[in-house]
Amino acid sequence: MATISSSNTATQASAITKNESSNSESTSAASVSDDFKGYMLNALGKEDTSDVSEEELFAALIQKEVATVDSSTEKLFKDKFEEMKKSLARADGIVSYEDAANKTLDFLINDGTIDSTTAEKLRSTAFRAAQLDNNLDKLYDDRGSANDPTVAIAKISEALVKIQQALSDIAEGKTTVTESSASESSTTENAVKDSSSSSTSNGNTARSLDGDGGFLWKATSESDGNLVVLLPTDIKASSISSVEVHSGEPFSSSTLLGQGTFSGDTANGGRAHFRFSKPGSQYGSSAYLVAKLNDGSSISYLIENPGERND
Repeated sequence: MATISSSNTATQASAITKNESSNSESTSAASVSDDFKGYMLNALGKEDTSDVSEEELFAALIQKEVATVDSSTEKLFKDKFEEMKKSLARADGIVSYEDAANKTLDFLINDGTIDSTTAEKLRSTAFRAAQLDNNLDKLYDDRGSANDPTVAIAKISEALVKIQQALSDIAEGKTTVTESSASESSTTENAVKDSSSSSTSNGNTARSLDGDGGFLWKATSESDGNLVVLLPTDIKASSISSVEVHSGEPFSSSTLLGQGTFSGDTANGGRAHFRFSKPGSQYGSSAYLVAKLNDGSSISYLIENPGERND
């Protein structure tokens, strides 16, 4: 299996722009190269008259860059990307293409196929080039009403023109990309955000709260008045061994305040629900929600005011 080494970072990071940059200040539809158009249409699985979202373009651009390594690396990405889409699919079948592409790229990093420095550069380039609207800090999908600000779509033929110009500007230094943009949270209105997180030596990953469609601490539920917690869709119920509330770190039996009971994962976007025996206000002035996973790792959220809704 071919490996992208850090010594080739500058070359590989800019490879996404090779043969697709336009020297013209005003890119026209005719200037989109046949190779670029053909590859993107194939990666997207669409016709050039179809609509396409920022998330879909982001995933296709990453695949195209990975394909510059060799065919076996491209196949590995495509196979893992399909697996990730299936594993991240919500109960209603909706998938965040951004999350799936990012997790697939992370797999290639961990597998040693691509080094992290190069991966972050190509990820950031794809993130910037995939922008269709004026919000350059997030990628959006195609779900929502006509006036929904979290919908960003265009005809593929139009999107490819815009992408090629963006790639040209990046290659010529007219546009600067930063690694932070591609890794920040929230890709869609209804899909889980790619929350900022940090890992500790004991296998716990501390996540930030991640808004609509992601984590929710509901201090007082309508059904019984007690705390209910909804976990993001990327945390499958089958992977969870327990969900607990702790008073502080490090988490142990002495900090345990309560343990939730699983109550389903079909409602509210297919998120796993865990119910507790008392309202959130009875868990102190601050607390941690800790989801322990079957592999021995855990994911935690700092709840700064347990008596209020936190999401």
